[in-house]
Amino acid sequence: MPIPQLSNHLYLKKILFTVLLAVAAIAGNVLHLSLFFGVDLLFGSIAALLALVWLGRASGILVAAAGGTYTLLLWDHPYALLIFVAEAAVVGGQREWARRRGRPLPPLALADALYWLFIGIPLVILCYRVGLEMNWPQTLLVVFKQSLNGIFNAAIVSLFMLFVALMRRPQGGMHIAELHFSSLLFATLLPGLLIASWNSQRYGIEIENRLSDRLQLFAQLTLQELDKHAADAHPELLAAEIKRLLQIYNASLLQNADVQMYITSAQMPPPYPIDSVMRLHQAVPKDRFDSRMERYREGRYNIAVPYPKTGSALVMSVNAAPIIDRVQTEVRHTLALLMVLTLLALLIAQIGSRHLALLLQRLVTSARALPVAIRDQIPWIAPPSSFFVETNQLADTLAVIGNALTINFRLLHVERTNFRAFFESMDDLIFVTTLNGKILDINPAVESKLGYSATELVGKSISLIHPADAFETSNNTVSAMRSGLTHTCNLPLLMKNGEQLPSTARVWRGHWNGQECFFGISKDQTAELAARAALSRERDLFSAGPVFTITWDVAEHWPVIQVSNNVTDILGYTPAEMLDADFRYADLIHPNDLKAVVDEINWYIKYRRDTFEQSYRLRLYSGEYRWFYDFTRLMRDAKGQINEIRGYLFDQSHLKEAQLALIQERQRLVNVINGTQLGTWEWNIATGEVTVNTYWANICGYTIAELEPVSYTTWQQLAHPQELARCEEQLKIHLADSDHRYSCELRMRHKDGYWVWVLSEGSVVIRDANNQPQIMAGTHTNINERKHAEIQLHRRELLDHLLVELAGELVNLTPTLGIDTVIERALGRLGHHLDRTFFCKIDHVTNTVSKTHEWTAEGVIPLRDQCQCIAIDRFTTFSKSLRRNEAVIIPQVADLNRNWQEECVLFVAQNTHHCC
Repeated sequence: MPIPQLSNHLYLKKILFTVLLAVAAIAGNVLHLSLFFGVDLLFGSIAALLALVWLGRASGILVAAAGGTYTLLLWDHPYALLIFVAEAAVVGGQREWARRRGRPLPPLALADALYWLFIGIPLVILCYRVGLEMNWPQTLLVVFKQSLNGIFNAAIVSLFMLFVALMRRPQGGMHIAELHFSSLLFATLLPGLLIASWNSQRYGIEIENRLSDRLQLFAQLTLQELDKHAADAHPELLAAEIKRLLQIYNASLLQNADVQMYITSAQMPPPYPIDSVMRLHQAVPKDRFDSRMERYREGRYNIAVPYPKTGSALVMSVNAAPIIDRVQTEVRHTLALLMVLTLLALLIAQIGSRHLALLLQRLVTSARALPVAIRDQIPWIAPPSSFFVETNQLADTLAVIGNALTINFRLLHVERTNFRAFFESMDDLIFVTTLNGKILDINPAVESKLGYSATELVGKSISLIHPADAFETSNNTVSAMRSGLTHTCNLPLLMKNGEQLPSTARVWRGHWNGQECFFGISKDQTAELAARAALSRERDLFSAGPVFTITWDVAEHWPVIQVSNNVTDILGYTPAEMLDADFRYADLIHPNDLKAVVDEINWYIKYRRDTFEQSYRLRLYSGEYRWFYDFTRLMRDAKGQINEIRGYLFDQSHLKEAQLALIQERQRLVNVINGTQLGTWEWNIATGEVTVNTYWANICGYTIAELEPVSYTTWQQLAHPQELARCEEQLKIHLADSDHRYSCELRMRHKDGYWVWVLSEGSVVIRDANNQPQIMAGTHTNINERKHAEIQLHRRELLDHLLVELAGELVNLTPTLGIDTVIERALGRLGHHLDRTFFCKIDHVTNTVSKTHEWTAEGVIPLRDQCQCIAIDRFTTFSKSLRRNEAVIIPQVADLNRNWQEECVLFVAQNTHHCC
């Protein structure tokens, strides 16, 4: 069976990896790094911890036991094996405990550090202090070395695992907190252990070199002393001399150096070379589990110096314990400091890792809460800030992403709502079906027009809402749509009441709720079919009416390529006759109109006016010419070139004749106005706007441009105040009742400042539905000459009547009524309509003229005193008329020549307009 075979394969694979890691553990211990005198850094626990992580707790213990067996050969005791196996068991137990409770696995280096702090160090003290009876300094050295070695190996394993995870790039296979923890710990331990190893070796070598130099010096001094006493080499004296030298040497070396010195014979040479080189020889083990460190400590440094005179050697030996103790003390202090730094690094790494993990966990929690907040539209709490710039940047980025997602989700929700509203508000029938034609959804228009509910149709085949006789066609259409052969369906829809709804559907592929589907929009063709029928009826009516359509080719003489059938009823030609190749439409146009028609068409083509209107005469089949209105459209191809000309024409002869008659009538009216120079005006009562002609403006000395904009106010400003009120009153009467014709004489101010008499006449020509006046039109007639003639005639009549009365008074003059009184009364009566009247006396003796009497109207300054004894020579023109007994009447002083003006100024004011 497949499952047992798979289990056996995995089991064999696990055994193979366990054996390979066991070999690696042994190799890691064999390739150890020696610090000094039996103190070594081992790397076999790296393989054990890898087996623990990859293969489980049991495999980790087996690999640790395999690697620990080499320590039996290296250190000659089983305690290291026990400690290594316990390390694998305890670290694996921590990981199993965390895994069973669903907690995150602790960093491997932290788990190993906890083992050494609470189990490993007490176990080392128990085994080495009690079991091997090592002294406390040695025991503490082992404690520091093994705990640091174990933690360092765990850090290496952690980094190696992270490197493997990085190379394999699994999703979520690396914890940033563990990377931070292991990296910091490894960065602390690696340089520390390297420095400790280098320092211990350097220090040991330095002490051994100094000891070797001392021993060589002592050997040379001893040989010199022996040479001095060689003549009387009495054994007792020689022994005393050697004893004396040994006392001196012991005093100059380290305490407890225990310097020994003896001379060997040629027959019994020393067990090591006689080469003046110092060597350390270990002590012989006292029992089976004696410590290498203790054997090194109990060993001795030996040096054999040749003694040429006797052919023997001088051997000097020093106890190794003082040297080793000094090196161990130096290394122990270094390792103790490194242990403190490691524990501090562990604490910092753990706190930093946990804080970093907590920050990241907060970010993860906040990120996981973001979709829920967006979905439920509840406030989203952004992650809190921290003292790490990167995490703050990450939090800010997450906040920006959250805001963007919130906005996009809201927009998506709005779009979805809008789409649903659009879907449900469409008047067209919308179907969503599977690719096999099963209905997934419909819009309310389907329910309202077909009479089915959504529950009745959803899940059913689309073919069920087509007529029974179209069932097979419906299925074939669905298959063709699925194959992409068609995208339309023109089958009618079957309503619930059995009636058929004419429709046409447009179908395209899409996705609905994650599955591929068809979207179909069916348009109700009922109104369109009715419109087509109505259009057909209208077309038939149009064909029977007075308008015919025609299409010309873009060629000389405009050959006809299409014409409606009713052309025979209008022009008399049959369509076949007009479509003949020899038929020339241009020949039908009146010769007097042809050039204008051609020029107009060329102008429209030149300036790309594709639609235009023309009016010209066409010759009927009977030979009669009639006026036709032609609406023309230029048809262009894709390149913009004209390929044909279309138009519709109708007979407008009656309209054209009336138009020509109206033009003639207008011309006659213009001739009348020009002949009489009548000023015409048209007043829009609602807006106050007034339209006048040139003569209206010229009466007052203006042009139309000078008066624009012309309004009712313009007329009010030009009218004399004395006649304005009377004219406006007549206007009100006429506006209220058109039977009272408006006619008013008034003065209007000329551009040069004087007044012009005008006859204003007019009537309301347009009223609204409520009989309110809208437009009034009329004329202005210049009656200035007639009006002045009437005024002068009236004044002459008054003057004649007054002179007759004055003559009667002079004839009937009495003594009580003096002549001066009569003259003054006469001047006052003469000046009734004047500003000034006066009498002058001509003295022929003095040839002077003087004012004798003067009357002035109120407000006029008298000039009698200023006009006395004026030389008559200054009135040459005036005196000539008087001598001929002619009456001097001056209607307009401004019209006099210069001489008359200068003579008038002597008696009257400069602003006088007329006098007599």
